[in-house]
Amino acid sequence: MSEINVISTTQRLIVDPASYSVAIIQTGPAGPRGLDGIPGTPGGPPGPQGEIGPQGPAGPQGPQGIQGPKGDTGPAATPTVQAGTWVGNTDANGYANIMFPRAFATSIMSVVACNGDYGNTGILISPTMDWSLTGFPIRAVFVSNAAAAQAMLRCNWVAVGT
Repeated sequence: MSEINVISTTQRLIVDPASYSVAIIQTGPAGPRGLDGIPGTPGGPPGPQGEIGPQGPAGPQGPQGIQGPKGDTGPAATPTVQAGTWVGNTDANGYANIMFPRAFATSIMSVVACNGDYGNTGILISPTMDWSLTGFPIRAVFVSNAAAAQAMLRCNWVAVGT
C-alpha cells in the first residue's frame, strides 16, 4: 500500500497497487477554513483577512558597535586595518618590536600575529599587550615554552585601529 497526501492534511489517498483499488479516507475534521479553502469541501472557503494590530513596545537596545571618540565623525572614527610581514631577529628573551607602516591616529582595537614561516612550526608568536599607535611587541617561544632567543623569524600580522 502507498499513501499520498491530497487536498490537505485531513484527507489521505490510499493506493493498493496489487488490486488497483483507491480509497480516500478522512483523517480528521475540517477546520473553519475548510480544506485549504477549496470550494465544495466541508467548511467552505476562508473568510476575509483580519486587520493588523498596533505595533508593540520597542525591545531593549542592543550593544553599541565600533565607535570613534565621542563627537568625532571624521576619519578617526572609521576603523583602519593594516597588515604586513616582518622579518627579523628576537632579542635574548624572545621579544621583538614591529612598527606599523603608518601610525594609528587614536587607538588600537586589535592586533593578531602569527608565525609566517611554513617550515618553522616549532616557534609560536604572539603580540604582547603593550601596543602603541606606532607599533607592537611580539614574543616568540618554542613549543616547549622556552624563549626563542636570537631567533630569525617571519611574523605575519594584522592590526585594527582608528
